[in-house]
Amino acid sequence: MTAHEFEFSVADLDASGKDYRFAVRAPWLSGVLEGTELKAGAHEGAIEVRASKSGTDVVVHGTLKAELVAPCARCLKDA
Repeated sequence: MTAHEFEFSVADLDASGKDYRFAVRAPWLSGVLEGTELKAGAHEGAIEVRASKSGTDVVVHGTLKAELVAPCARCLKDA
């Protein structure tokens, strides 16, 4: 897992904001899910964010889409 998986330069931002899209790779997702029953799915996910400056603050809004594998509540096989 890379320490700076999703990175952008604050110097590129202004009040109008900027859109970013990053790939969500299985190794990163597996690290985030460590210690849970969930696992990363077979396909790469994506995170889409809009970042803007508000004075000295940076405001970030976004969504993360990723495939997860969880144990079936009935049979405990991957679902």
